[in-house]
Amino acid sequence: MPSTRGLSADTIRALETIPGQYLILSPDLHIITASEQFLHSAGTTREAITGKYIFDAFPANPAASNADGVRNIAASLQEVIHTRKPHYMSVQRYDVPDAAHPGKFLMRYWNPSHTPVLDDDGELLYIIQKAVNVTEKVLIEAALAQSKAQELQTLAHVEALNYELAGSNAELKESREALLGLYLDLEHRVDERTHELAESKERYKSLIAFSPVPKKVLTGKNLVLETVNEAMLKLLGQNSDIVGKPILEIFPEFAGQPIVEACKHVYRTGKPFNSNEVYLNLSRDGYIQDCYLNISCRAIYEGSKIFGVLCTAIDVTEQVKSRLALQQSELRFRQALESGDMGAWSINIETMKLTVSDIGRKIFGFDPNGELTLDDNIAAMEPDYRQPLINNLNNAIEKHESSDVEYPITQLQTGERRWIRATGKLFFDSTGKAVEYSGMMSDVTERKLNDQRKNDFIGMASHELKTPLTSLNAYLQMLQAKAIKAEDAFTANALDKATNQVKKMTTLINGFLNVSRLESGKIYINHQRFDMAALVKEVEDEARVMVNTHRIIFAPVEETIVVADRDKIGQVINNFISNAVKYSPLSSTVHVACTAENGMACVSVRDAGFGISAEDQAKLFERYYRVESQQTQTIAGFGIGLYLCAEIIHRHDGKIWVDSEQGQGSTFYFSIPLAS
Repeated sequence: MPSTRGLSADTIRALETIPGQYLILSPDLHIITASEQFLHSAGTTREAITGKYIFDAFPANPAASNADGVRNIAASLQEVIHTRKPHYMSVQRYDVPDAAHPGKFLMRYWNPSHTPVLDDDGELLYIIQKAVNVTEKVLIEAALAQSKAQELQTLAHVEALNYELAGSNAELKESREALLGLYLDLEHRVDERTHELAESKERYKSLIAFSPVPKKVLTGKNLVLETVNEAMLKLLGQNSDIVGKPILEIFPEFAGQPIVEACKHVYRTGKPFNSNEVYLNLSRDGYIQDCYLNISCRAIYEGSKIFGVLCTAIDVTEQVKSRLALQQSELRFRQALESGDMGAWSINIETMKLTVSDIGRKIFGFDPNGELTLDDNIAAMEPDYRQPLINNLNNAIEKHESSDVEYPITQLQTGERRWIRATGKLFFDSTGKAVEYSGMMSDVTERKLNDQRKNDFIGMASHELKTPLTSLNAYLQMLQAKAIKAEDAFTANALDKATNQVKKMTTLINGFLNVSRLESGKIYINHQRFDMAALVKEVEDEARVMVNTHRIIFAPVEETIVVADRDKIGQVINNFISNAVKYSPLSSTVHVACTAENGMACVSVRDAGFGISAEDQAKLFERYYRVESQQTQTIAGFGIGLYLCAEIIHRHDGKIWVDSEQGQGSTFYFSIPLAS
């Protein structure tokens, strides 16, 4: 996969949806993503090109041996990589593969440019390739050039006739009748040629009129508008009444704008004018608008004399505004990182050299300018957290996993105990080799302190509530026995319901106590060797007795030996089954399975419930999180069970996840390592 360092998910989505034709490349020229308009122009899909080397996704057309677009674009990209500066190119022919006819290509002409995006240290994050599809423009200009060549050929023919006429004058002196006849014949032939020239002029006017590209012809030193097509009128927000008027009479707001002087310079000198993203104030829809146009101006000749200027304009306002908005977005993102006191860090996989941003150094209390090593970072941590963090780093490198860890440090400048949250991800080069492990860090001390205060309160309150609940349960059992002895069915039934409510309250309090113990590190994992098949059989026997509202099917389990806390793994399985029963229709079926694959024991519980949205799935195992919907309003719970399950599984170096689709039920999974 290409590196997306420096690109947030929001930034990638913005790049994919902005108007314009953009291709986003990693520093090693692999495609990160592309805009919708580019995909449309290139006749491809994002899935077909993402992750590929640019010249593998868009190879050279072997049938167009004279097209050098691939070589030129490669050279431009290398210049951007070496200079870290934007590079703008002239129009290039670069054919694209025809998705509808494999092996064939579609002719394309592009007006490309490459803009590097750098980090704070000047290192290249990615390259934005703007590739405007100008195929139609190039083909039209070629047709116009051919028409002009025909016109010049006609003029040469007329000059030849004039030469012929001059030669004939000597002979006409000898015979007046011959002179008159030749004169009449010549007059007729000149009329024909004049008619042909008029038709040629009409042809070029027709070519302009029917061109989809905005075009206009200005004549004379006052730049009178002689010809304009519908596309140009639409661009300018005008109608055909403006034909025959000087440009400054039509657009007084153009006075003082460079484009007017540029047209006059073309008219005076014949030198062409080309400029991209020319800023203009245009009066459209009744008010002045800021516009950006790609403008081309060419002199039009009548014989050897310039009689006008042909102007072509492409509206790129949306593309320019989108690029400026993207630049602002990137700036705001950087400012958000700085204002949010978030630091960046990076580890070179080959050298294990640690790089930390200024904010990251400030969080730890490191010297702002000193050299840092991974050992320096680990030394700042409290001893109990060092080895788990090293294990986490090794797992990320070996298993290509992302990380999200929290650990306490001693701030080197103040000596304070601070809590740090660090997220990380592994990045690869074009060959698939891991080259960098990097991410973000932030100081979460206040949140951890608040969590600790809350856990202390919950633990204390839960502990204090257990004593009166135990007494209340004893009194209820005594009253229930007395009611049964007195054969008071109503009282016995009421006391039975009250006892059930006390049991529910006890379960909730125990859950809160477990959370408190877990957060304070007092929950104990008793590792022992056992067979998952035997544990699942025990759970099956309990479920047959306890659950009579649903049909629970246990798939056969072969011997699966693990080293884990048997009671807590059983607690996780029971929680999965309890949730499946709680959140699925009465009399529906729940499937339980346990398999061994890839060195892991995997348990799954599948229900026929109402399913879970993708948004809720991402938060389902967070503490106190509950899915809020019409179906869950009447179902009791505090969002503790799945959080405890996740923590138990994580402390066994396992994984826990859910696969669900709304209306299609859910399957909850966990996996823990098999015994070696």
